[in-house]
This record gives sequence, structure tokens and C-alpha cells, in this order.
Amino acid sequence: MTQGKKTKDSVTPPSAEQELIRRRYPTTPPPDGDVQNLLAYKETQLELHEAVLDGMQDGVIAMDYAFHMTYLNPAAKRLLGIHGRHAKEDSLLRYLREKEGLSAPLQPWIERKLRRGESIRRLPVVIGRGATPTGHAILSLSAIVREGVIVRMVAVLRDQTELERLNEQLERANTELLGKKEELERANRKLKELADYDEMTGVFNRRAFLERVAWEVSGARRRNAWLGLLYIDPNGFKPINDTYGHDAGDRVIRQFVSRLRETARAEDVVGRMGGDEFAVLLPDMTEELIERVAARYAQELSISLILDRLDGTSADHVTLTAAIGGVSFRGTLIVEADQLLKCADQAMYQSKKTKTPFCLFGKP
Repeated sequence: MTQGKKTKDSVTPPSAEQELIRRRYPTTPPPDGDVQNLLAYKETQLELHEAVLDGMQDGVIAMDYAFHMTYLNPAAKRLLGIHGRHAKEDSLLRYLREKEGLSAPLQPWIERKLRRGESIRRLPVVIGRGATPTGHAILSLSAIVREGVIVRMVAVLRDQTELERLNEQLERANTELLGKKEELERANRKLKELADYDEMTGVFNRRAFLERVAWEVSGARRRNAWLGLLYIDPNGFKPINDTYGHDAGDRVIRQFVSRLRETARAEDVVGRMGGDEFAVLLPDMTEELIERVAARYAQELSISLILDRLDGTSADHVTLTAAIGGVSFRGTLIVEADQLLKCADQAMYQSKKTKTPFCLFGKP
């Protein structure tokens, strides 16, 4: 290295005054027998130790065997809210409570552990002599034992007040977020209902019904199972709107769908195909059984109502019946969802044409 040139890690030599001050704080004790220097050494070491304790961020507290505080460093005083010199005979435990049980006494539990030669390690505590906590800390406590007797205790308090505040903020934010998430889920469910269900009748709309049919078709093919479908149209519904008004027509449709849902099995799926046309998906429905089921639907969907004419001249007794077309296939013979619906629709028009309650697709 070139003489006179300082490196980045070089240290400036101390001045004579600095060196004199540092000599008053030796790092090694004086030789044995040098009583005067030994006393000076211990005094300077005590001064250094106090400086270390004063500079610590953790609170350090010395106590007698009964938890009465005999020394607190500045951090401990700040944390406990003690100003100036603390009052002797004041117990540390008057300032602390357990975090999970704010009224639970600490002293008996701590004393039992200390008598067993155990120490307290990282115990969450709440600080505050009143009803309202003023801070939070982590308590570590150990005893100085001489000849089996506790003569002193030392406690270290690590301030957790800011961390607890941040945790509380985080919990509140999480709670708010959870509430918003639940609100969003409710809104999504509502949107799903609006997207999948007919608003007036509460049954599946055409799109959602076809999606469900497609899903059932796929399952029935895999299981080689039967799948049936009924297409239903009330006879003579259009004159009801013309004569008695759309409100009356809506009332008739709602009552018709109510009967339809009451007649359906738990596993059946009801959908509104548009206007006054409806369909019922019938899982595991054979050709032999579908005719008996359709006959039951035709009977239940015969509805009688009293409707007032739009001109107010009179009220009429109106009877509504249903034309029903059905289709039933098994396994690999099952056609796609839209085709299945078309087949049942054709059978329904055949029912209207022949004025019979039910026609099965593919049968004369």
C-alpha cells in the first residue's frame, strides 16, 4: 500500500485526549492485590453496564423475591408508564395481565414455575393498571437463586404495542375484506340466479335448461341410462291475454308453473322455453313409464280460474289444459340437448293437432 494513502477500512488514530478517556474504561481487570485500581475498575464497569441498559430498546427490570421492582431501565419506565424514579415496593405484576385472560392473576402461576427452577419465556402480556390496556409486550423472566432461595428476579419486556396495533388493523381489514367477499359472493349468486332463472316463474330459463340437459345427456350416455323429456304448452292461452289482459295472463302462467313444479319429482328439472312453453327433464325415464308420467302431468295441469274481462262487463270461468309431447332415449341413442328438445316439441305439436293430452316422439 502506498504510504500516506488511506484505504476504505482504515481507522483514524485517536487523539491523546481520546486515548486518555478510553484508558479510564479498561477492558481487562487490574492485577490481583491492586485494591484501589480494582475498585475503580468495578466502578467504570458498572457505569458501562448502566449505559448498555440505558440504551436498550427492551425494558429490563430487577425485582426482589416478591416482584417488587428495584431497578428499571428507561425503556421499562416508558413501557410501564412510570415517570421519574419508580416508587419502591411497587410490584411489576400490578402493571401486567395475561393477554388471553385479562383478569387472570399472573403471580401464582409465575411463582410455581420459578420454584420448579423454570423460567418464563416469551409470555404475551397486556400492560395497564386500569381497565383499558395501554400497551402490549412479550415477557421473559428468570430468577437468581442462591442456595435454593430466590434472591432476585430479572424481567425483560419487549414492546409489542405497535405490532399489536398493526395486527388489529390487519384483522379489521381482513374482516372488512371478508365481509366484502361475502357480499360479492351474494351478488354473484344473485347474478347467477338472474342469468339462469326465469324472473317471473323462478324455473330455469331456456339457456340454463339446455345446459342442464346437455350435462344429463352426457351422464346418461356414460351410464347407458334412460333420459326423458316433456315439452308442455297450455291450450288456449293466447285468448286469455287478449280478453283478460297481461296481468291475468301472468297470473295464469304462475299458477300453471306452480302446478308443474308440484307434479315434478325431486330429480326432475323444469324450464321455461319462452312465452307459455315449458319443458321438464326426466332422468331415468323409460318409454313405458313416460306415458304414465305424462298422463299425470296432463291431469294436474288442468286448471280452472275466474278471470275478469278487460272491459269490466263480467267475470268468466276459464279452464286451461295442456298439450304434452315427450321423448325418451337410452345410452348412446340419446341425441344432443337441442335435438332432444326439438323432438319433444314436435311431439307436443302432434298432441295439439290430434287434440290428445300426450304424444310420444316416434310413435303414431
